[in-house]
Amino acid sequence: MKELVAEYGFYVALYAALLSSYIFIDQKFSARAKITFIHRILDGKILRTTVTNLSSKPITILEVRYFYGKYNSQRNIPLKTSMLIDSGVAIDIDIELEKEADYLDGVSEFEFISSINQKHIYKLPRLIIDELKIEFLKVAAESFAKTDMAYNTAMKNLKNNLESTEKYVIKKNE
Repeated sequence: MKELVAEYGFYVALYAALLSSYIFIDQKFSARAKITFIHRILDGKILRTTVTNLSSKPITILEVRYFYGKYNSQRNIPLKTSMLIDSGVAIDIDIELEKEADYLDGVSEFEFISSINQKHIYKLPRLIIDELKIEFLKVAAESFAKTDMAYNTAMKNLKNNLESTEKYVIKKNE
């Protein structure tokens, strides 16, 4: 009987150790900040990054920075104040592209530094310069489409005016 108790005791102890290890790891990972990023370029002048807090605790963003150039120099983007992001809330962080224009060539990621000095890295799908080129092409395409529509409207009006004038001249000469 003692052997049976000792054998089951070993399995119970092993189960307890595995369960406590699982709970410890689960709590450690669930306590970590989880944030997501998306971005868009507004009017070719502002890079708006939307930061969403998916964790159960609020997060405070103190600093935004990126690395640029051949030597990976660090550039901090000044925030007016630290930004508290409550659980399940999204905020927008705007970066004025004109102010940063000299540094953005080759930038592919941003670092968001939280109040507990944790880095949250947002890797862009493309380089910022490529994003701006795409934005420029979109604006150019819209501009060409408007110009084309205005041209077609003007040509239609011209044709109608010529037909009206021709009918008037024919009637006048009869």
